[in-house]
Amino acid sequence: MPLKAQRIVQEWAAAIKPNCWPIGSAALICYLWTSFQEQTSMIKITSCKPDGDLRFRLTFSAGSIGIWDAAPLLGSNNTLFTIPLREPQAFARAFIDNGALAWPNGLELAPWTLHQEMDAAGLLSKEAA
Repeated sequence: MPLKAQRIVQEWAAAIKPNCWPIGSAALICYLWTSFQEQTSMIKITSCKPDGDLRFRLTFSAGSIGIWDAAPLLGSNNTLFTIPLREPQAFARAFIDNGALAWPNGLELAPWTLHQEMDAAGLLSKEAA
């Protein structure tokens, strides 16, 4: 790409897409990433109800519902955030914070990541009308 064109792309990216890091023709990649980010960040958790000791029935803004089992996550990560949540009473204190699943100890799980993982595992179904 000619130097003049690169500068135009960089100026455009800086003005229109401030989260871009254009390097040559990378502005296109940045645009696709921004579009992906916008699409996935629109998915929010709208409801979380306990469904067993370490499970929640999650409802997503995309209209899907599924049972999320936290045992694999909590059992494989020995951190200050996850160890206390192995106790069912502490785990049940989850709440929704700006569409994310969160706990009073500061752990927060991105709704689009939960949605994507549950969808890939076949754990989601459409909410009945």
